[in-house]
Amino acid sequence: MTANDDRAPDKNRLAHGTPAERLPDKVTSAVKQAVVCGKEVVSRSTDGRFRKGQSGNPKGRPPRKAEAAISISDQPTKARLLDELLRTIPVRENDRAVEMPVRQALLRAEIAAALKGNTYAQRHLLDRIERLEREEALEVARENQVFSDYQEHCRAEIAAAVKQGDPVPEPIPHPDDIIIEPGKRVRFIGPANENEAASVHKSCQLRDVLLMQDALDGRSHDQLLNGRSEDETGSALILAIAVNATLPPRLRLSDVAMTTAMMRHHATPKRLLLKNLYHGWKGLGHACKRGQTFPPLRLVEPRLRLIYDFLAEIKRRGISPAAPSLTEITEILQDLMDRRDGYCAA
Repeated sequence: MTANDDRAPDKNRLAHGTPAERLPDKVTSAVKQAVVCGKEVVSRSTDGRFRKGQSGNPKGRPPRKAEAAISISDQPTKARLLDELLRTIPVRENDRAVEMPVRQALLRAEIAAALKGNTYAQRHLLDRIERLEREEALEVARENQVFSDYQEHCRAEIAAAVKQGDPVPEPIPHPDDIIIEPGKRVRFIGPANENEAASVHKSCQLRDVLLMQDALDGRSHDQLLNGRSEDETGSALILAIAVNATLPPRLRLSDVAMTTAMMRHHATPKRLLLKNLYHGWKGLGHACKRGQTFPPLRLVEPRLRLIYDFLAEIKRRGISPAAPSLTEITEILQDLMDRRDGYCAA
């Protein structure tokens, strides 16, 4: 044995004589903190990577702070852009200048470009159309389902009231006034609110009063003197038929029902008919004298024809029937009177 063999064993050598691998200082420090402070030791491999199955961030990603909402006043660029899109500009259309918002003009320009063969504009428009159609279909389906459930609920309540002999409820809108067609928007053919319901109720009263008025006119001495025969259709009946046609289908009188009502009024004693008719007009807010009659149809027909032609002409010219100007009214009436001379009663 040599002199070197008498030396103490190397501390950095293992039992089999190979040099011991020295732990990194970070690992040693972490172990000390775990022993002294009780902290968790995150083990890593010697190459600095975390071991398989060991998270490098045990606490996870910190939650993102919510950004404060920015009002439109804090976004001057966006506000200006919206203002520009809503600004109206003159656009040439059919050889005349038409005022329209900028965004509408841009949309028309894009459509025009697509029609001329611009593939980008065509693809962009088709994508928008498909997206809008999908959204519309979903919205229509939801709307139809909502009103279908509403109809079922209301009809169940009405059936229960009829079965128990209670007053029949009148929901607004009435389930019979709701038209549901697959793939289409819900349509209402009756009143949808309290004001419309009151107006429809008043129209029903007016129709019934006009039927009573026709019964009185047929037996009136003044009508017979004016040349009306007992079998001739009166002007009050024509108006009653016209009012009946404007009502929702569930409230309209059929031909049989209207004939039955007319026969009942004709069979009513004249004194009672005069009383009922007076109170009927009074209930509608018209102060008519007792026994007042309507003029014969031959005197009213020219005026009714003038009203019909006047409304048709307003529609043909594209004039709003709600507020035509005095000049437009005068011009239309003058044209009608020049074209036809049968508006004046004989």
